[in-house]
Amino acid sequence: MSSLAKAIDDFAAKGFTEHFGVRGDYLRGLDSGAIFAAHEVVIRGFQRFEGVSDPDDMSIVYAIETVRGMQGTLVDAFGVYSNPMISVFLDRVAFRLQERAPGARAQEEGTSMKIALIGIGGRVGSRIATELLARGHSVTGIARYPENVRARTGVAIQQGDATQPSSLAPLIAGHDAVVSASRFETSDPSALITAVNKAGVKRLLVVGGAGSLQVAPGKALIDTPGFPEAYKAESSAGGRFLDALRKEGDLDWAFLSPSAEFAPGQRTGRFRLGGNELLVDATGKSRISMEDFAIAFVDELEHPKHNRQRFTVGY
Repeated sequence: MSSLAKAIDDFAAKGFTEHFGVRGDYLRGLDSGAIFAAHEVVIRGFQRFEGVSDPDDMSIVYAIETVRGMQGTLVDAFGVYSNPMISVFLDRVAFRLQERAPGARAQEEGTSMKIALIGIGGRVGSRIATELLARGHSVTGIARYPENVRARTGVAIQQGDATQPSSLAPLIAGHDAVVSASRFETSDPSALITAVNKAGVKRLLVVGGAGSLQVAPGKALIDTPGFPEAYKAESSAGGRFLDALRKEGDLDWAFLSPSAEFAPGQRTGRFRLGGNELLVDATGKSRISMEDFAIAFVDELEHPKHNRQRFTVGY
């Protein structure tokens, strides 16, 4: 049985037994014939699957609940094969994910991890922490100024400086992976790599930048005429950080670059992955929300597919 079929069966076992489709501006129950507008339904959960032989062969199954209490699943592709009609409809549907006890999912699957997160106080770092906690992982947040970081259940905050290997190594020792979500201009890749290796942590995942992504053979986004001057120093530092990782011989690392437009937004779960080239959508825009970036980032933590690689995420 395929993973997609198993996900549908798993949702059905939880009461999501109807099969939905989108017809025009409405969601239709294929079994019951019932019709619902976008404001009459909510998304209670979803699972994503990437094709084994073809990276573009990707699917997502949504668990949907209606105002009448009807529950069922809706299946769509994502990436180049997504259905525009379904995408337009789902853009108007609210996410109300079913709450679970902290750690429930990871404990059920036996995959709970202990993650050291550097830069937890930033916009991206805080969203990665939220995604990690929602999936049942424990987080040690490391910040230069811990008093500025909001306290949360499941997060242990430690004062630390990622540019000081001798003091950072004891803080990250014993973790399954280290996440770096710090600004590149204030980071020292050599110091961080030294600390991770000294602590005996096997994996380092880095929140990357878009500037070093290729827009044409031999031409990076940062080299295009319209690239904002204000972002060039940070983007250049990000490129040097990536170069340092590529020269590292033993560490298992991954570097996830966002799309060009990167800001807070919706958590949709609908996006696609790429390699070293900037991703653009059908309208020519390159964008990803920080919430969906966090999903892709934690997906890589849980199921590594880009060992010792840079990859990117976008719509």
